[in-house]
Amino acid sequence: WRWRDGSIEEAGPDYLNAMELKLAAAGQVVAALEGVLSRYVGLVESGDAGFWDAEEEPVVIATRAALTAAREAGLSA
Repeated sequence: WRWRDGSIEEAGPDYLNAMELKLAAAGQVVAALEGVLSRYVGLVESGDAGFWDAEEEPVVIATRAALTAAREAGLSA
């Protein structure tokens, strides 16, 4: 582990365990977000909630960007 001041400290098992837990939780968040996005877009496309292009919605654009960033960072469902 490299601190901002440039010093190096070996990561202990507590730190590594905490990071594993955070990565697992992040993967769960990615999976949940993918599911919610899919359901939302599906509802919009069904016409049951009116008619508009879900892909033009700022929340859909932001969610897709966040999921892309998560995948590029190595997170997946």
